[in-house]
Amino acid sequence: MTRLVDRQKRDNRPQASQRLSELRFNRCDGGDVLIVRQDTSERTAAAEHIERLAYFDPLTGLANRQRRIEIAEHLIADAAEIREGVGFIYLDLNSFKRVNDSFGHSVGDIVLKNVAAVLSDTLAPFASQGTHASLARLDGDDFVILVRDASARTRALHIANACCSALEMPIICGQLEFFATPSIGVAVFPDDGEDVETLLKHAATAMYQAKSGGVPTVVVYTAAMSARLRDWLDLESRLRRAVRENLLALRFQPKFRLHDNSIAGAKALIHWCDAEHGEIAPTRFIPIAEESGLIVDVGAWVIRAVCKQLRAWLDDGIAVPIAINVSGKQLLYGDTARLIETEATNFGIPASLIELEITESVLVSDSTAARSSVEKLRQLGCRSALDDFGTGYSSLAYLTRVPPDRLKIDRSFVHNMDRSTSDAAIVDAVMSLAKTLNLVVTAEGVERCGQLEWLRARGCHEAQGFLLSRPLSARDLQEHLLRSAPARLAAAALRK
Repeated sequence: MTRLVDRQKRDNRPQASQRLSELRFNRCDGGDVLIVRQDTSERTAAAEHIERLAYFDPLTGLANRQRRIEIAEHLIADAAEIREGVGFIYLDLNSFKRVNDSFGHSVGDIVLKNVAAVLSDTLAPFASQGTHASLARLDGDDFVILVRDASARTRALHIANACCSALEMPIICGQLEFFATPSIGVAVFPDDGEDVETLLKHAATAMYQAKSGGVPTVVVYTAAMSARLRDWLDLESRLRRAVRENLLALRFQPKFRLHDNSIAGAKALIHWCDAEHGEIAPTRFIPIAEESGLIVDVGAWVIRAVCKQLRAWLDDGIAVPIAINVSGKQLLYGDTARLIETEATNFGIPASLIELEITESVLVSDSTAARSSVEKLRQLGCRSALDDFGTGYSSLAYLTRVPPDRLKIDRSFVHNMDRSTSDAAIVDAVMSLAKTLNLVVTAEGVERCGQLEWLRARGCHEAQGFLLSRPLSARDLQEHLLRSAPARLAAAALRK
C-alpha cells in the first residue's frame, strides 16, 4: 500500500526546475576516489512520464483502468484483513455519445473533464471523514469510484446518490449547457464478489440495469441481474442473426376511417418467432435493439420489407399507405431518408405510400439532426404521424417546427375516455388542436363499442384497435383490401 501512495505523491508533486544527479564512486590507484556526477533529470522525467501514461488518464488526470485495478486489489487485501468492505461504484453518462456526435470530440472532452472535476469535488468530503474514496476513469464516459469503509455498502450508496445530485447541475461549455445525467451501479466486496474482475463486472451489470430505467438512478447489484443480463445478451445475439438471415416477418394493424369503416392504411409490426424461444413480443426485443444500437439494422429491415410488400400489393392492384415506427436513433444514425429513397426506387413504389410514426420525445430533444431527417422525409413525399401524443414531454412548439400530418391519440387516453371526464377532456382537446392545425386524428387501442361510438360522435377521423381488427398477415390484409373499392381506385390512380 505504501508503494502505491508514494507513486501517487511523486506523480502529483509540482515539477521544479531543480536538476537530478547520480553520483558514482570509483576507487583509483593510490587510494584516491573518483566521483562521477551524471545529470539524470531527463532520464528520470522520461521514466516518470512513461509511468504516468501507463497509470493515469491523460485527459482528466485520474487513475486509469490499470491503476484502478492495482488499487482495488490492495484495498480488497487490506479490507479482508480487518473485515471491512470495498464498494465499487460504476458510473456511466447517459446519451453522452450524442454530445460527441453533435458537437465534436473536443467539446465532449471538455464535458468529461468537467464531470471528472465535479465527481472529485463530491468525493472530497467523504475522504476527509476517514473513508477511502478514490475516482478513476475507465474509458469513454465510464468512471469507477472505490470506497473502503466499515459500512462499505451504506457509504457507497451515499456517495453514489451524492454524485447523482451533483450532476443534476448543467455542465457549462462556452455558450452551451449539458446535463450529464448518470446511471450508477454498485457492487460490494465480499458480498457481491471476491476479486476485482467479478466486482467490476457486477457493478457494470447493475449500471446497465439502472440505464434500462431511462432516468438517472442508482441500482445495487443482485445475483438475479446476472441471469437477466445473460438472457439479454443471448436475445441480442439471436436478434442479430434474425435480421441478418431474414428470419423476421411483418404483421399489419389496419386503420379504419370512422365515417365509412373503410381501411385507410395499416401499421407495420415486427413479428419474430425464434426457433428455440418461440414467438417473442416486440415489447421484449425492441428495448434490446434500442440499447444495443441494433435498432438501426432492424429499422432498415422493416423499410426494405415494407417496400417489397407494397410492390407486391401494387402488382395485384392494391395501394394502401403503410406506417412504420422510426426511433430517434434511426433518425440520428440510420440515414432513414436515404434508405427509404433507395428502397422505394429499387422496388418502384411512390414514397407517399410510406408513413413514419415518430414519438414526441424525438422532437422534444430539439435535435437539429432529427429535424433535418424528418424534413428530408417530407421532401420525399412521406407523411408523418406524431405517435403516442400527450404521453411524453409535450410541447406545442414542435408542432410548428416539424408539423406532422396526423396526431395519434395514445391508448392510455382512449381506454377510459367514454367513462372518465378527465380523459374525455384530453381527447377533446387533442382533436380540437388537430382540427385547428388541419391534422388527421387517429385513435389507438379501440377495444369497446362505447369507445368507437364516442370517437365517431366527436368527429375523430380514424381508429385502430382489436375491436376493429387484430394485426393481420400480409395475405389476410390483402383479402380485406381487395374488397375495398378505395384501395383499388387508389392503385389505379397511381398507375396513371
